[in-house]
Amino acid sequence: MESCYNNLALAEQSTSKSDQDTISPFSLESRLRIEVSRDQQILLRDLFTKRELSSGRVVIPRRVLIQGRAGVGKTTLCKKIVHDYVHHGMWANSFDRLLWIPLRRLKGKSGTYNLATFLHGEYFAHEAQDKGFSEAMWERLSDQSFEQRTLFLLDGLDEVSQDWSPETPVYRFLQELLAQPNAILTSRPQGLSERVGHFDLQLETIGFSPTEVNEYLNHSIDNEDTVKNIQRFLQDRPLIQGLVRIPIQLDALCFSWEAGDFQSGDKPSTMTTLYQSISRELWKKDIRLLEKEYQGKHLADQEVQRLERFEVEDIVRLEERFLEGYAFQAL
Repeated sequence: MESCYNNLALAEQSTSKSDQDTISPFSLESRLRIEVSRDQQILLRDLFTKRELSSGRVVIPRRVLIQGRAGVGKTTLCKKIVHDYVHHGMWANSFDRLLWIPLRRLKGKSGTYNLATFLHGEYFAHEAQDKGFSEAMWERLSDQSFEQRTLFLLDGLDEVSQDWSPETPVYRFLQELLAQPNAILTSRPQGLSERVGHFDLQLETIGFSPTEVNEYLNHSIDNEDTVKNIQRFLQDRPLIQGLVRIPIQLDALCFSWEAGDFQSGDKPSTMTTLYQSISRELWKKDIRLLEKEYQGKHLADQEVQRLERFEVEDIVRLEERFLEGYAFQAL
């Protein structure tokens, strides 16, 4: 948290005419939404600072919506927020407490559901007082004086969009959470609805800057020669430079590189071959975890690492077909 993600940027969604003139709508940076002008960037610590919006309205934000595409680091941003609030006193002048609620934990819940139920299931399930702690906290948070000094961090609205029906047990609870006076809500763009209510500030997570890509490499890889090799690899491939500015893509590249798939002279030259190489190395990891057999025997780690592409595909054929079908149905 201190080293890898302390420069994660936020960018206002609206783009000015000058931005549109300088950034091609067909570029990878534009499609992945990782390129913004400096005047659009907002430091995390300044999220609740008084500011003038593009409309001319001056606000002190209390409700903030943060959108971001898959893999850009929304949940990591939530972890960073909790870390800086706890360890560095970020926003301590504005809030006395911060409550992080990963909304995906609400999926599939049944029966009456409220904040006390959530707190008990997540934090106090093993306490001897049964639901005493969670109900006491719920009552306290319902007090208006506490409510005004409590920040709710609601992570991943898109993950429970299917539960946004009056017939589901968590519907009323979701409505209560989204109506909190102090809240940060994260979501993929497609998971939003008019029912989320009004937000003072609408932002968007963007990927790493080129400088942050290098910082990530230096902090996550111990071998200096490996870092230099990856940097040279990226320098010669502008398209892949844009791709790895998405944190999860950069992490996958580093994993695959260290696993050995890029050590030969035949390195990927397109995004397609890059994805294929990353996928192959991830499957090799899963072959070991799943204790898969090949030609009637379990494979040692060294044997798995030496597998050719067609051998990997043969071993995980059923799992791959399942994931392909699952992904297709989810579209």
